[in-house]
Amino acid sequence: KKFVDIDKVITDEHGVISDIFREKGEDYFREIESLAVKNVASLTGCVISTGGGVILKNENIITLRQNGRIVFLDRPVENIVPTDDRPLSSNVEALKKLFSERYEKYLQAADYRITVNGNVEQTVLQIMEKIK
Repeated sequence: KKFVDIDKVITDEHGVISDIFREKGEDYFREIESLAVKNVASLTGCVISTGGGVILKNENIITLRQNGRIVFLDRPVENIVPTDDRPLSSNVEALKKLFSERYEKYLQAADYRITVNGNVEQTVLQIMEKIK
C-alpha cells in the first residue's frame, strides 16, 4: 500500500514544522494539519501516518475513520526519543507530559492498539495480524 506521512505533506507544502510553530503558532499548524488530513484521508488504499497531535481535533478522527481504521502504535514513553524538529516534545520532560495528557485520547481514537516493543518489521506484522 502507498504510505503517506501527514507531516511530510505539511513540510512539502509549508516548510519545516518547527519553523511553522515558531513563526505562526500551534493554532495555525493545527489548521494546516487538519487540511492535510482531509486531503489525504480522501485517498483509498493508503497507510497514513499522523503526528501525535492529530487527535487533539475530533474532526481529524472523524475524517480518518471515514476511509479506514485507526491504529495506535503504543510505544513506552521511555523508548520515544525527543527531537528538535518536534516543537512540543523537544525534551524528555515535555515528551512525558504530552504523552500522559494525550494517552487516553489515543486509546479512545484507536480502532486497534499495538504495543511497540520490536523493530518496524515486527510492528508491521502485528498490525497485519490485528486487522485481518
